Amino acid sequence: MAAFSMALARALLGFSAGLQYMLEPWVQYEAYDIHVANNLISDVWGAGLGVYGGLHVLMAHNTLMRVGSRSHAVEFNTGSRVCDADADAARCRALRRGGYGAWGPASVGDNPPDDLGVAIPSRDVLFVNNLIVNPPDNSTQWQHIQIMPPQPAAGGVPGPYARADEGLVIAGNLFWDGGADKALGVEDAEEPGCPQQALKPGEDSPPGCRVAQLLRDNLWSGPGAQPEWAGGAAAEGRGAEAAHLAAAVWAAGGLVLQQGSASAAAAVRVLVAPLPQFPPWPAEQLAPPGAAVVAELLSDVLGRQRGGGFDAPGAFALEGAPAAAPGPSPRPSSSPRASPTPSAAPAPHAAPKPSPTPALAPSSSPAPKPSPSSKPAPSPKRRRNPRKSPKPAKGRR
Repeated sequence: MAAFSMALARALLGFSAGLQYMLEPWVQYEAYDIHVANNLISDVWGAGLGVYGGLHVLMAHNTLMRVGSRSHAVEFNTGSRVCDADADAARCRALRRGGYGAWGPASVGDNPPDDLGVAIPSRDVLFVNNLIVNPPDNSTQWQHIQIMPPQPAAGGVPGPYARADEGLVIAGNLFWDGGADKALGVEDAEEPGCPQQALKPGEDSPPGCRVAQLLRDNLWSGPGAQPEWAGGAAAEGRGAEAAHLAAAVWAAGGLVLQQGSASAAAAVRVLVAPLPQFPPWPAEQLAPPGAAVVAELLSDVLGRQRGGGFDAPGAFALEGAPAAAPGPSPRPSSSPRASPTPSAAPAPHAAPKPSPTPALAPSSSPAPKPSPSSKPAPSPKRRRNPRKSPKPAKGRR
Protein backbone atom coordinates (compact mmCIF):
# COMPACT_ATOMS: atom_id res chain seq x y z
CA MET A 1 0.00 0.00 0.00
CA ALA A 2 2.06 2.90 -1.26
CA ALA A 3 2.57 5.57 -3.89
CA PHE A 4 5.01 5.14 -6.75
CA SER A 5 6.20 7.64 -9.35
CA MET A 6 8.47 5.69 -11.64
CA ALA A 7 9.07 7.63 -14.88
CA LEU A 8 10.21 5.02 -17.44
CA ALA A 9 9.97 1.95 -15.20
CA ARG A 10 6.69 0.35 -14.14
CA ALA A 11 5.32 -2.41 -11.92
CA LEU A 12 5.70 -5.64 -13.88
CA LEU A 13 4.95 -8.97 -12.22
CA GLY A 14 7.04 -11.81 -13.62
CA PHE A 15 8.97 -10.93 -16.78
CA SER A 16 12.02 -12.92 -17.90
CA ALA A 17 14.73 -15.00 -16.22
CA GLY A 18 17.33 -17.61 -17.05
CA LEU A 19 16.16 -21.11 -16.11
CA GLN A 20 19.26 -21.80 -14.01
CA TYR A 21 18.26 -19.04 -11.60
CA MET A 22 14.85 -20.52 -10.81
CA LEU A 23 14.26 -22.09 -7.39
CA GLU A 24 12.53 -25.43 -6.98
CA PRO A 25 9.70 -26.24 -6.71
CA TRP A 26 8.51 -23.06 -8.48
CA VAL A 27 10.28 -23.50 -11.80
CA GLN A 28 7.43 -23.05 -14.27
CA TYR A 29 5.76 -19.62 -14.03
CA GLU A 30 7.68 -16.38 -13.58
CA ALA A 31 5.59 -15.15 -10.64
CA TYR A 32 3.38 -16.96 -8.13
CA ASP A 33 0.67 -15.74 -5.76
CA ILE A 34 1.27 -11.97 -5.88
CA HIS A 35 -1.32 -9.45 -4.67
CA VAL A 36 -0.96 -5.77 -5.64
CA ALA A 37 -3.57 -3.55 -3.97
CA ASN A 38 -4.16 0.01 -2.70
CA ASN A 39 -1.33 1.64 -4.64
CA LEU A 40 -0.99 4.95 -6.48
CA ILE A 41 1.23 4.54 -9.55
CA SER A 42 1.89 7.67 -11.58
CA ASP A 43 3.95 9.28 -14.33
CA VAL A 44 4.95 6.10 -16.13
CA TRP A 45 5.85 6.22 -19.82
CA GLY A 46 5.14 2.50 -20.25
CA ALA A 47 2.25 0.46 -18.88
CA GLY A 48 1.47 1.22 -15.25
CA LEU A 49 0.85 -2.44 -14.37
CA GLY A 50 1.65 -5.64 -16.21
CA VAL A 51 1.92 -9.40 -15.84
CA TYR A 52 4.48 -11.52 -17.68
CA GLY A 53 4.10 -15.24 -17.02
CA GLY A 54 2.25 -15.06 -13.67
CA LEU A 55 0.07 -17.61 -11.84
CA HIS A 56 -2.60 -16.40 -9.37
CA VAL A 57 -1.88 -12.66 -9.60
CA LEU A 58 -4.31 -10.12 -8.12
CA MET A 59 -4.20 -6.42 -9.07
CA ALA A 60 -7.07 -4.67 -7.31
CA HIS A 61 -7.95 -1.15 -6.10
CA ASN A 62 -4.93 0.58 -7.61
CA THR A 63 -4.99 4.11 -9.03
CA LEU A 64 -2.89 4.65 -12.15
CA MET A 65 -2.36 8.28 -13.18
CA ARG A 66 -0.54 9.59 -16.25
CA VAL A 67 0.56 6.16 -17.46
CA GLY A 68 1.09 4.49 -20.83
CA SER A 69 1.74 7.46 -23.10
CA ARG A 70 4.08 5.22 -25.11
CA SER A 71 1.28 2.81 -26.01
CA HIS A 72 -1.21 1.39 -23.46
CA ALA A 73 -2.06 1.63 -19.75
CA VAL A 74 -1.90 -2.02 -18.64
CA GLU A 75 -0.57 -5.21 -20.23
CA PHE A 76 -1.07 -8.96 -19.90
CA ASN A 77 1.73 -10.88 -21.59
CA THR A 78 3.57 -14.16 -21.64
CA GLY A 79 6.91 -14.26 -19.86
CA SER A 80 10.15 -15.41 -21.41
CA ARG A 81 12.88 -17.85 -20.37
CA VAL A 82 16.28 -18.86 -21.76
CA CYS A 83 19.28 -20.80 -20.52
CA ASP A 84 21.95 -18.17 -20.07
CA ALA A 85 25.47 -18.93 -21.26
CA ASP A 86 27.38 -18.86 -17.99
CA ALA A 87 29.06 -21.21 -15.52
CA ASP A 88 25.69 -22.45 -14.19
CA ALA A 89 24.17 -23.34 -17.57
CA ALA A 90 24.31 -27.08 -16.77
CA ARG A 91 21.66 -26.53 -14.14
CA CYS A 92 19.08 -25.89 -16.89
CA ARG A 93 19.17 -29.54 -17.94
CA ALA A 94 19.13 -30.73 -14.33
CA LEU A 95 15.98 -28.72 -13.64
CA ARG A 96 14.28 -29.94 -16.82
CA ARG A 97 14.99 -33.53 -15.76
CA GLY A 98 13.94 -32.92 -12.15
CA GLY A 99 10.64 -33.82 -10.56
CA TYR A 100 9.01 -30.39 -10.73
CA GLY A 101 8.54 -30.10 -14.48
CA ALA A 102 10.65 -26.99 -15.09
CA TRP A 103 9.85 -24.93 -18.18
CA GLY A 104 12.55 -23.53 -20.41
CA PRO A 105 15.45 -24.57 -22.64
CA ALA A 106 17.49 -27.54 -21.41
CA SER A 107 20.74 -25.98 -22.64
CA VAL A 108 22.14 -22.85 -24.25
CA GLY A 109 21.93 -24.61 -27.59
CA ASP A 110 18.19 -25.11 -27.13
CA ASN A 111 17.45 -21.39 -26.81
CA PRO A 112 14.95 -20.14 -29.40
CA PRO A 113 16.41 -17.89 -32.10
CA ASP A 114 16.72 -14.12 -31.71
CA ASP A 115 16.96 -14.43 -27.90
CA LEU A 116 13.18 -14.38 -27.56
CA GLY A 117 13.18 -17.24 -25.09
CA VAL A 118 10.57 -19.88 -24.35
CA ALA A 119 7.15 -18.25 -23.85
CA ILE A 120 5.88 -18.68 -20.26
CA PRO A 121 2.06 -18.50 -19.98
CA SER A 122 0.06 -16.41 -17.54
CA ARG A 123 -2.86 -18.01 -15.73
CA ASP A 124 -5.61 -16.85 -13.38
CA VAL A 125 -4.80 -13.12 -13.32
CA LEU A 126 -7.43 -10.86 -11.71
CA PHE A 127 -7.40 -7.17 -12.73
CA VAL A 128 -10.32 -5.77 -10.78
CA ASN A 129 -11.57 -2.42 -9.40
CA ASN A 130 -8.70 -0.26 -10.64
CA LEU A 131 -8.92 3.42 -11.60
CA ILE A 132 -6.91 4.66 -14.61
CA VAL A 133 -6.73 8.43 -14.91
CA ASN A 134 -4.93 9.96 -17.88
CA PRO A 135 -5.55 13.68 -18.46
CA PRO A 136 -6.28 14.74 -22.06
CA ASP A 137 -2.67 15.86 -22.53
CA ASN A 138 -1.27 12.54 -21.22
CA SER A 139 -3.48 9.76 -22.59
CA THR A 140 -2.24 6.45 -23.97
CA GLN A 141 -0.97 6.65 -27.53
CA TRP A 142 -2.77 3.67 -29.02
CA GLN A 143 -5.15 1.75 -26.75
CA HIS A 144 -6.27 1.06 -23.18
CA ILE A 145 -4.87 -2.44 -22.65
CA GLN A 146 -2.72 -5.06 -24.35
CA ILE A 147 -3.22 -8.83 -24.22
CA MET A 148 -0.43 -10.70 -25.98
CA PRO A 149 -1.64 -13.24 -28.55
CA PRO A 150 -0.87 -16.95 -27.99
CA GLN A 151 2.76 -17.96 -28.51
CA PRO A 152 4.00 -21.38 -29.69
CA ALA A 153 4.62 -23.70 -26.74
CA ALA A 154 8.14 -25.08 -26.23
CA GLY A 155 10.55 -26.06 -23.48
CA GLY A 156 8.10 -28.29 -21.61
CA VAL A 157 5.23 -25.77 -21.61
CA PRO A 158 1.94 -27.63 -22.34
CA GLY A 159 0.88 -26.90 -25.90
CA PRO A 160 0.11 -26.10 -28.52
CA TYR A 161 0.23 -22.50 -27.25
CA ALA A 162 1.40 -20.53 -24.26
CA ARG A 163 -1.40 -18.07 -23.49
CA ALA A 164 -1.40 -14.77 -21.63
CA ASP A 165 -5.15 -14.86 -20.96
CA GLU A 166 -6.10 -18.24 -19.50
CA GLY A 167 -8.44 -17.47 -16.60
CA LEU A 168 -7.89 -13.71 -17.04
CA VAL A 169 -10.54 -11.53 -15.36
CA ILE A 170 -10.74 -7.80 -16.23
CA ALA A 171 -13.72 -6.21 -14.48
CA GLY A 172 -14.78 -3.30 -12.30
CA ASN A 173 -12.21 -0.94 -13.80
CA LEU A 174 -12.87 2.72 -14.61
CA PHE A 175 -10.87 4.55 -17.28
CA TRP A 176 -10.42 8.22 -18.05
CA ASP A 177 -8.10 7.85 -21.01
CA GLY A 178 -8.70 9.75 -24.20
CA GLY A 179 -12.48 9.51 -24.46
CA ALA A 180 -14.91 7.12 -26.10
CA ASP A 181 -12.91 6.88 -29.34
CA LYS A 182 -9.91 5.21 -27.71
CA ALA A 183 -9.41 1.59 -28.86
CA LEU A 184 -9.72 -1.18 -26.28
CA GLY A 185 -6.68 -2.95 -27.67
CA VAL A 186 -8.55 -6.27 -27.80
CA GLU A 187 -10.28 -7.88 -30.75
CA ASP A 188 -12.15 -11.16 -31.05
CA ALA A 189 -10.07 -13.13 -33.51
CA GLU A 190 -12.68 -13.47 -36.24
CA GLU A 191 -14.77 -15.80 -34.11
CA PRO A 192 -18.19 -16.23 -35.74
CA GLY A 193 -21.06 -14.95 -33.67
CA CYS A 194 -19.01 -12.87 -31.20
CA PRO A 195 -21.19 -10.00 -29.94
CA GLN A 196 -19.61 -6.58 -30.16
CA GLN A 197 -21.97 -4.89 -27.72
CA ALA A 198 -21.92 -5.19 -23.94
CA LEU A 199 -23.36 -8.42 -22.57
CA LYS A 200 -26.42 -8.31 -20.36
CA PRO A 201 -26.01 -9.05 -16.63
CA GLY A 202 -25.58 -12.77 -16.10
CA GLU A 203 -25.00 -13.46 -19.80
CA ASP A 204 -21.88 -15.47 -20.68
CA SER A 205 -19.55 -14.77 -23.59
CA PRO A 206 -19.49 -17.38 -26.35
CA PRO A 207 -16.25 -19.42 -26.39
CA GLY A 208 -13.35 -17.41 -27.79
CA CYS A 209 -15.15 -14.06 -27.42
CA ARG A 210 -13.99 -11.34 -25.02
CA VAL A 211 -14.98 -7.86 -26.24
CA ALA A 212 -18.61 -7.99 -25.09
CA GLN A 213 -17.60 -9.03 -21.56
CA LEU A 214 -15.03 -6.24 -21.35
CA LEU A 215 -17.61 -3.68 -22.47
CA ARG A 216 -20.14 -4.86 -19.88
CA ASP A 217 -17.87 -5.20 -16.85
CA ASN A 218 -15.71 -2.07 -17.19
CA LEU A 219 -16.26 1.61 -17.95
CA TRP A 220 -13.81 2.66 -20.66
CA SER A 221 -14.70 6.33 -20.76
CA GLY A 222 -15.63 8.06 -17.51
CA PRO A 223 -18.20 10.89 -17.48
CA GLY A 224 -16.67 14.22 -18.44
CA ALA A 225 -13.16 14.96 -19.60
CA GLN A 226 -11.64 14.36 -16.16
CA PRO A 227 -12.72 12.96 -12.77
CA GLU A 228 -14.35 15.25 -10.24
CA TRP A 229 -11.91 15.19 -7.33
CA ALA A 230 -13.00 16.24 -3.86
CA GLY A 231 -9.76 18.22 -3.56
CA GLY A 232 -9.96 19.80 -7.01
CA ALA A 233 -7.20 19.77 -9.62
CA ALA A 234 -4.53 20.00 -6.90
CA ALA A 235 -5.21 16.34 -6.11
CA GLU A 236 -3.28 15.31 -9.23
CA GLY A 237 -0.04 16.80 -7.93
CA ARG A 238 0.89 18.35 -11.27
CA GLY A 239 4.30 19.96 -11.30
CA ALA A 240 5.50 18.14 -8.19
CA GLU A 241 8.85 16.38 -8.43
CA ALA A 242 8.72 12.61 -8.32
CA ALA A 243 10.12 12.50 -4.79
CA HIS A 244 7.39 14.86 -3.57
CA LEU A 245 4.44 13.70 -5.66
CA ALA A 246 2.88 11.55 -2.95
CA ALA A 247 3.10 14.40 -0.45
CA ALA A 248 1.40 16.78 -2.91
CA VAL A 249 -1.41 14.32 -3.61
CA TRP A 250 -1.90 13.54 0.08
CA ALA A 251 -1.89 17.27 0.96
CA ALA A 252 -4.86 17.74 -1.40
CA GLY A 253 -6.72 14.88 0.26
CA GLY A 254 -5.76 12.21 -2.26
CA LEU A 255 -7.34 11.21 -5.55
CA VAL A 256 -10.75 10.98 -3.90
CA LEU A 257 -13.87 11.18 -6.06
CA GLN A 258 -16.35 13.83 -4.97
CA GLN A 259 -19.38 12.36 -3.25
CA GLY A 260 -22.57 12.86 -5.27
CA SER A 261 -20.73 13.63 -8.51
CA ALA A 262 -21.21 11.89 -11.84
CA SER A 263 -17.70 10.46 -11.40
CA ALA A 264 -18.60 8.86 -8.08
CA ALA A 265 -21.85 7.47 -9.48
CA ALA A 266 -19.97 5.86 -12.36
CA ALA A 267 -17.43 4.37 -9.95
CA VAL A 268 -20.10 2.80 -7.76
CA ARG A 269 -21.93 1.46 -10.81
CA VAL A 270 -18.93 -0.41 -12.22
CA LEU A 271 -17.49 -1.65 -8.89
CA VAL A 272 -17.20 -5.43 -8.42
CA ALA A 273 -17.98 -6.64 -4.89
CA PRO A 274 -16.95 -8.89 -3.34
CA LEU A 275 -13.65 -9.40 -5.11
CA PRO A 276 -13.55 -12.61 -7.15
CA GLN A 277 -11.54 -15.58 -5.88
CA PHE A 278 -8.81 -17.52 -7.62
CA PRO A 279 -9.66 -20.99 -8.86
CA PRO A 280 -7.97 -23.86 -6.99
CA TRP A 281 -4.26 -24.28 -7.59
CA PRO A 282 -3.54 -26.34 -10.69
CA ALA A 283 -3.07 -30.01 -9.77
CA GLU A 284 0.45 -30.06 -11.17
CA GLN A 285 1.56 -26.99 -9.17
CA LEU A 286 2.79 -26.95 -5.57
CA ALA A 287 1.19 -24.01 -3.78
CA PRO A 288 3.68 -21.63 -2.12
CA PRO A 289 3.61 -21.65 1.70
CA GLY A 290 0.70 -19.52 2.89
CA ALA A 291 -0.80 -19.17 -0.59
CA ALA A 292 -3.47 -16.55 -0.18
CA VAL A 293 -7.15 -16.38 -0.89
CA VAL A 294 -8.47 -12.99 -1.97
CA ALA A 295 -9.57 -11.06 1.10
CA GLU A 296 -11.76 -7.98 0.96
CA LEU A 297 -9.90 -4.69 1.37
CA LEU A 298 -11.51 -3.09 4.43
CA SER A 299 -9.68 0.23 4.11
CA ASP A 300 -8.20 2.42 1.40
CA VAL A 301 -4.66 3.70 1.04
CA LEU A 302 -5.43 6.53 3.50
CA GLY A 303 -6.79 4.13 6.12
CA ARG A 304 -10.41 5.12 5.50
CA GLN A 305 -13.35 2.74 5.47
CA ARG A 306 -14.35 1.13 2.17
CA GLY A 307 -17.69 -0.29 3.32
CA GLY A 308 -20.95 1.55 3.97
CA GLY A 309 -21.30 2.88 0.44
CA PHE A 310 -17.84 4.47 0.27
CA ASP A 311 -16.09 1.79 -1.77
CA ALA A 312 -14.92 2.66 -5.29
CA PRO A 313 -12.40 1.49 -7.88
CA GLY A 314 -8.89 2.73 -7.20
CA ALA A 315 -6.77 3.16 -4.10
CA PHE A 316 -9.05 5.78 -2.53
CA ALA A 317 -12.56 5.41 -1.10
CA LEU A 318 -15.15 8.07 -1.89
CA GLU A 319 -15.27 11.49 -0.25
CA GLY A 320 -16.55 11.41 3.32
CA ALA A 321 -15.38 7.90 4.15
CA PRO A 322 -14.67 7.64 7.89
CA ALA A 323 -11.51 6.19 9.35
CA ALA A 324 -11.55 2.40 9.23
CA ALA A 325 -12.26 0.70 12.54
CA PRO A 326 -9.22 -0.85 14.23
CA GLY A 327 -8.99 -4.52 13.48
CA PRO A 328 -6.97 -7.17 11.72
CA SER A 329 -4.74 -6.12 8.88
CA PRO A 330 -6.52 -6.31 5.51
CA ARG A 331 -3.72 -8.53 4.20
CA PRO A 332 -5.01 -11.63 2.43
CA SER A 333 -5.67 -14.62 4.66
CA SER A 334 -3.66 -17.72 3.95
CA SER A 335 -4.69 -21.11 2.73
CA PRO A 336 -2.33 -24.09 2.45
CA ARG A 337 -3.71 -25.23 -0.91
CA ALA A 338 -6.64 -24.19 -3.05
CA SER A 339 -8.85 -21.14 -2.84
CA PRO A 340 -12.63 -21.62 -2.67
CA THR A 341 -14.67 -21.40 -5.82
CA PRO A 342 -15.99 -17.85 -6.38
CA SER A 343 -19.61 -17.26 -5.62
CA ALA A 344 -21.94 -14.74 -7.19
CA ALA A 345 -22.42 -11.47 -5.33
CA PRO A 346 -25.60 -9.40 -5.37
CA ALA A 347 -24.37 -5.82 -5.32
CA PRO A 348 -23.05 -3.53 -6.47
CA HIS A 349 -21.79 -5.77 -9.28
CA ALA A 350 -21.40 -9.52 -9.18
CA ALA A 351 -17.96 -11.06 -9.41
CA PRO A 352 -17.26 -11.79 -13.09
CA LYS A 353 -16.18 -14.99 -14.76
CA PRO A 354 -13.13 -15.15 -17.03
CA SER A 355 -13.89 -15.15 -20.74
CA PRO A 356 -13.72 -18.66 -22.22
CA THR A 357 -10.41 -19.50 -23.84
CA PRO A 358 -9.42 -22.53 -25.91
CA ALA A 359 -8.52 -25.47 -23.68
CA LEU A 360 -4.85 -26.20 -23.21
CA ALA A 361 -3.41 -29.65 -23.43
CA PRO A 362 -2.97 -31.24 -19.99
CA SER A 363 0.46 -30.96 -18.47
CA SER A 364 2.67 -33.97 -18.81
CA SER A 365 4.68 -32.98 -15.74
CA PRO A 366 4.74 -35.62 -12.98
CA ALA A 367 3.45 -34.89 -9.52
CA PRO A 368 5.82 -32.67 -7.52
CA LYS A 369 8.53 -34.50 -5.64
CA PRO A 370 11.99 -33.57 -4.41
CA SER A 371 14.61 -33.42 -7.12
CA PRO A 372 18.08 -34.39 -5.89
CA SER A 373 19.59 -33.85 -9.32
CA SER A 374 20.06 -30.11 -9.13
CA LYS A 375 22.46 -28.09 -7.05
CA PRO A 376 21.42 -24.91 -5.22
CA ALA A 377 20.45 -22.08 -7.51
CA PRO A 378 23.04 -19.40 -8.28
CA SER A 379 22.27 -15.78 -7.50
CA PRO A 380 19.39 -14.78 -9.78
CA LYS A 381 19.68 -12.15 -12.45
CA ARG A 382 17.41 -10.79 -15.12
CA ARG A 383 17.87 -10.89 -18.85
CA ARG A 384 18.30 -7.56 -20.56
CA ASN A 385 16.49 -8.52 -23.77
CA PRO A 386 13.12 -10.00 -22.82
CA ARG A 387 10.46 -11.07 -25.29
CA LYS A 388 9.10 -7.93 -26.89
CA SER A 389 5.42 -7.24 -27.12
CA PRO A 390 4.01 -7.00 -30.64
CA LYS A 391 3.31 -3.61 -32.15
CA PRO A 392 -0.14 -2.58 -30.94
CA ALA A 393 -2.93 -3.28 -33.38
CA LYS A 394 -5.91 -1.05 -33.55
CA GLY A 395 -8.57 -2.71 -31.42
CA ARG A 396 -12.30 -2.42 -31.15
CA ARG A 397 -13.87 0.26 -29.05
